[in-house]
Amino acid sequence: QLQALLNEGSSSGEAYKVHNAGICGESTDDMVERLHRELQDLRSDGICPAFVLVLGGTNDLGHMTPQQILCNLAKLRQIAHQAQAIPVALAIPRDEFGLGPVARLVNRGLRAGASGHNLLLADISSVSGEHLSDGVHFTSEGYALF
Repeated sequence: QLQALLNEGSSSGEAYKVHNAGICGESTDDMVERLHRELQDLRSDGICPAFVLVLGGTNDLGHMTPQQILCNLAKLRQIAHQAQAIPVALAIPRDEFGLGPVARLVNRGLRAGASGHNLLLADISSVSGEHLSDGVHFTSEGYALF
């Protein structure tokens, strides 16, 4: 969906390619363990991503502290930097119940990092619940909003 949206709006004629490496249910611990290998595999296929979008933390909310989640998200950004890609953090999105206290603290930490450390942040936490397909994942309209 993102690839279609990017290419639809491209006036330069350049075609964008999106590689979605997300795995449903994956924790940030799992993401840290896997991202380097994922980027190496892409590079060995001749693909060098310009950006790495990191949406993580949602699956950690019940068993990790905000500090632990933020630490893992920082590790993911560092891995992207090491691969010469620009990391883009995505805030933890609201679910059908809104944002819980841990998610609010993680998002606050991401916002603070974005304002003070040249972190690119897409704050998707404000996309309303009506744009969620299952209470967690975005509909096509929800993706278009960010």
